[in-house]
Amino acid sequence: MKLNSLLVTGAGLVLAACGSSGGDTPPVASPPVSITIDANNAPLVASVSYGAAQGSGEFGDIEGSLGPLGGSPGGVSKLDRAFGAAAKTAPGNSGSSVPIPEERVMCAIDGWVTFSGAIADPLTPTLTKDDFFEFFFEMCNEGTGEVTDGRLRSDVTSFSGDLFTSLYALGMKFAFTTLQITEGTEVYTSHGDATVFLDALNLPFAATSISGNSMRVDSNTGSETLTNFSTDVTFDGNFFPAPYTMLASGTLDSTELSGVIDYSMDPLTKFEGFEGEFPHTGELLVEGENSALLLVAEDNVNVTIHVDTNGDGTFDGTPIVTTWVELTSN
Repeated sequence: MKLNSLLVTGAGLVLAACGSSGGDTPPVASPPVSITIDANNAPLVASVSYGAAQGSGEFGDIEGSLGPLGGSPGGVSKLDRAFGAAAKTAPGNSGSSVPIPEERVMCAIDGWVTFSGAIADPLTPTLTKDDFFEFFFEMCNEGTGEVTDGRLRSDVTSFSGDLFTSLYALGMKFAFTTLQITEGTEVYTSHGDATVFLDALNLPFAATSISGNSMRVDSNTGSETLTNFSTDVTFDGNFFPAPYTMLASGTLDSTELSGVIDYSMDPLTKFEGFEGEFPHTGELLVEGENSALLLVAEDNVNVTIHVDTNGDGTFDGTPIVTTWVELTSN
């Protein structure tokens, strides 16, 4: 199970309505010891690390045409009704936070979603710091291939621009507990937190930053936990194909590996590529117990893995030459 399985599948959903039932995130168990990286496990370690970095970046849905409040369930159409309902109950726009009356709506195919929250300015409408939205999904099927169940909450940390032209900069804090997404026979359950800042003021250029203390994803086959993670992504739709960049770091504990690893990137050698392609340049450093590897993008087809088996800062042995396709199929 790869971490980005849930993040990619649920990016639009989570950014539309991510949150929790209001309680604290469950404590994360102490991670096992760090893995010792060698020539035998280096391809798998590199694959899982790259998948985690990429998946946390896609959590920001940087290429999503509707942005973090678009899509469904819980997207702009439902929020539009919520703004209207709040406006009707407001005794004039006094500037105080106005509750959004709880409303239960049937999902497109099956199930229900109940949403509520509070906004400071229900009449414009716009978003303001400390606005929040709460969602309760009851086996909600919007026809997108996933069924969602659980309570969620999202809190606005900053906003500027125009919500409904999609030209805005938006910060949101997400905390989610037991959010389940079912896709076919797979059930993904997520716990954790993430803070997302999306700058779409200059579309079609956009930039997003995603960071968090801890995010765990459990599936039928395994579990992955990211801690102290951060990913910055840019996407420039002014060009075709659109170029992107990615800069990421974090600590990963995966059941695919025998211990935890730390991954990081230097801003001078961040990943760069074009939409729909693997990075054609960039480096990812992965560190284990007195050992490390460096994943180097030679171009958008080929990659090289350099391994330091004793932690002395010197890569030893013969570099592992492979392809992006082979690497990511691990």
